[in-house]
Amino acid sequence: MYDGSEFVALKYPVNREEEEFCQALQGQLCLGVPRIFDMGWHSEECYVVVQLLGAPVSRLFELLAPWDVGVKWQVLRVLGRQLVRRLRAVHRMGFVHCDVNASNILLGGEETWALPEPRGAAQGPSEPHGPGEAEDPQEVALGCRPFLIDFGCARRFPDGEPMLPYWGSIDYTSINALTSECCRGPHDDLESLGWLLLHGLFRELPWTQWVQAAWSANGVGEASMTPACQQVRLAKVALLELGHGAFEPRWAHLAELPADLCLYLRRCRAQAAAAAAATELEPVRPAGLGSRGAGAARALAADHEVLLQILGCPGGLDDHDAERLTSSSCGTSDSARARGRWPAARRRPPTARSRRGAASHASVDGGGASSPGAPPSALGWPP
Repeated sequence: MYDGSEFVALKYPVNREEEEFCQALQGQLCLGVPRIFDMGWHSEECYVVVQLLGAPVSRLFELLAPWDVGVKWQVLRVLGRQLVRRLRAVHRMGFVHCDVNASNILLGGEETWALPEPRGAAQGPSEPHGPGEAEDPQEVALGCRPFLIDFGCARRFPDGEPMLPYWGSIDYTSINALTSECCRGPHDDLESLGWLLLHGLFRELPWTQWVQAAWSANGVGEASMTPACQQVRLAKVALLELGHGAFEPRWAHLAELPADLCLYLRRCRAQAAAAAAATELEPVRPAGLGSRGAGAARALAADHEVLLQILGCPGGLDDHDAERLTSSSCGTSDSARARGRWPAARRRPPTARSRRGAASHASVDGGGASSPGAPPSALGWPP
């Protein structure tokens, strides 16, 4: 029960899915989920009082924008490891989040409130930083802990209700979930995290404009959103199968996609197929996650661990030790850690491209591009 000793956040009203998750969470702690102080009913609607957190993870993406992909990825892979552990904790409770996106991840920690505002348009986010002006990525990330919020799309796993492809955030939805109406599972959450990390690296992606156009065209409905879901699905498959060459030249910078992030996304797809096969061989009983077939349960447990290792986490660590390792190293190399600072040489040089910066993509993409509703030119689009 909330005792009034600290600031809190109130969410009202809360839909049925989030109410079910909050009821399951009451009386226990789940890594990376805000503490629930109180919940109840007012005017026949549910409310929840939870821990007050800080800035959305999109703020971190904005602060990382001036740095090159190599530096950004060292920070984002740490964030990725943290979020895999948090999703694993939610999955062990017998739920899937079903809407992992930049708005549904808030940062907590003593430094979260001190995150500086992004550089304004007058300053130009693309201007090269002088000595002492650029925020050190290690300093930005250190002390920030990601929290998953907004379980309004959450489903029980197994035995959850099916979801339409356009429920949630299409930009980050897994390839499997974009195919048709289906029951989503842990691998869909984990793949969504991969697309979120890709967004953190490059900000705008080939399908960003299609999704925006679909949302604004004819409202939310199957007729307007299903074609957009299929376009996004094909684009994601093309990126993984064909690479940046599947898209127009303006997307050539996607060639910098880190190999381990590409491996992470491919592994999610492969593990999703393996988990589906294991579930078919060992039917799920309706008593929750602990009642799954032994083969399916082993496949799920191994998946989180393999993905953590792909993102650079040493094996054999429990959550407590892994969190301590994150605080002490923030993903830097041994030599950088010994110096106690981020390697300054990795800062993006003031080239013509870096002077344009992240903001330039909007102007460059706006000229000579195909219409938002059409897929980019490609030699071949895999099914």
